[in-house]
Amino acid sequence: MSPIPKFLLAAAASALLLAACGGSDTPGDTGTTPPPATGTPAPLAQFGAVGSSARTATLHWAPAATATTVAIERQDDGGSYTELAQVDGRSGQFLDDGLAAGRAYRYRVVATDAARTLLAEGQATTTDEEPVTSPRGAAQGDASVVPVGTAGGRLQAGAVAVDVPAGALPAGSSATLQRVANTAPDGRGDGLLLQLSAAPSRPLALTLQVDEAELADIDGLRIAVQRADGTWYSLPADRIDRTARTLQATLPPQLVAAPAAGLQATARAASVSIDFTIVKYLAFSLKPKAAEVAVNGTLPLVPYARVRGYEVEIGTCERFDSGVEACIYTPMLETRQVPLLNAKPGYTRTWSVFLDEGGNATDGTVVPNTGSAGAVYTAPATVPEPDTVWVNFESTHTASGRKLLLSSSVKITDDRWVGSMTAEDGPSIAGTTLLVTADVTWRLDHAATVGSRKVYRPEGQLSLQVTDDNCWVSATPATAPVSGDTRLVELVVDESTSPATYTARLITFWTTEILAVCPKASDQRTTEMAGYGWDVSGVVGGSGRIEGQTVVETARLAWSFSR
Repeated sequence: MSPIPKFLLAAAASALLLAACGGSDTPGDTGTTPPPATGTPAPLAQFGAVGSSARTATLHWAPAATATTVAIERQDDGGSYTELAQVDGRSGQFLDDGLAAGRAYRYRVVATDAARTLLAEGQATTTDEEPVTSPRGAAQGDASVVPVGTAGGRLQAGAVAVDVPAGALPAGSSATLQRVANTAPDGRGDGLLLQLSAAPSRPLALTLQVDEAELADIDGLRIAVQRADGTWYSLPADRIDRTARTLQATLPPQLVAAPAAGLQATARAASVSIDFTIVKYLAFSLKPKAAEVAVNGTLPLVPYARVRGYEVEIGTCERFDSGVEACIYTPMLETRQVPLLNAKPGYTRTWSVFLDEGGNATDGTVVPNTGSAGAVYTAPATVPEPDTVWVNFESTHTASGRKLLLSSSVKITDDRWVGSMTAEDGPSIAGTTLLVTADVTWRLDHAATVGSRKVYRPEGQLSLQVTDDNCWVSATPATAPVSGDTRLVELVVDESTSPATYTARLITFWTTEILAVCPKASDQRTTEMAGYGWDVSGVVGGSGRIEGQTVVETARLAWSFSR
């Protein structure tokens, strides 16, 4: 057996960073599987093996320049190697399925010549993370059946287009296209259920249209396919085109044409039909994607992803010296934090509000966490115009200039409570009823607030309404502004408890002239003190409201405030 060149030795899966990704000059055009190669086989460069889920391992190598058949072999528990499949060396990918969780497997790629020349080898350890599954989406509209001959062609339904290369399907083949609901986690738009009457022998080129509303998220969008067993696989992006608003990826036939229990099998016979669903989904994003923050409030922001993070920062499969995205077909997993450190050699990383790095006093500021991922946004002291700002994280690969831009929309609001308080007294023996209403907005008093004990001051006015069974009564003035004396007006919300508690004091009086016009008596005009003094307390309701009612002496009190 030939010795293994040093540059072919693969790193352990736990430390694997695939150094170069991407296809050949014509990505995905692998042709039919060639016969066994003759002469001395060329070694496979940049080989790597990685455990991509609890039941899968993915092999990757720089695609061979010419058609070359290679055999994939696996070793279990130190035993002998078993051949899994023979594939075209130009494919650059192999997915081994049906494995046990948390186990190490050794792989080698050998030529199909008589000597079985060793081309590359490495080890992968499966994880404990199961791929995400979901039911197939419900049909949207009617299906269409399209003939597809050996010449290939474009199949399209809705936002999904599939280009079938010439020679990928045998003569007389057909395709059934059915738009379906997108059931992928964080799915965007409808998907396409594609049924082919034969398994393709060459990769399919996928193009998905991005809506105008999704353009801000285009760097984080990816194409995924759902196999018949309900599992989802994320495809590396070949191209992201902001101008055309499209995503492009290559779908290898092995990913969808092989039995769900073992993708290590070769493609099924051309007479066996296959079906799979193609969708787009949000693979990378800042969480929360959208939020509301009160003035002077803070919001932590963290990048998340639904695929394992092997240098997944940028997201296209291009040949870069230091590698950008592991160009492997990865099972979609549960949401996890992407380890996008704020400082990393070879990258320039910035946080901004709109286009202003670090933000400003008008729109708010954003400060990255020291030595870790994520940042903290701090809202401005007053609501800006417009009241919604965009906070951005941008990572630029220095060597290639390739960028990843993730954004969150943040609406700035006043930290306030809005509502009213009423005090009603009557009717008296003479039939007179007095109703005082305070329509107020409680705004946060930053100077008086300490920690979770928030203090609010009111803005608004009180009004007096007098009714009588026998007379018409008016008050002049009938309204007055809320008192500005902080000793008399205060709402305190203590958020250190669960549920939060509150005390509300609002005491305001003013002098008014009361005129009573009575049919059976002369008019009466008197000067009185109008207003009321509320001093109430309670707990903040489960719906986030401050509300209640009580009786004090002969007055019936009620209050209700919401944010």
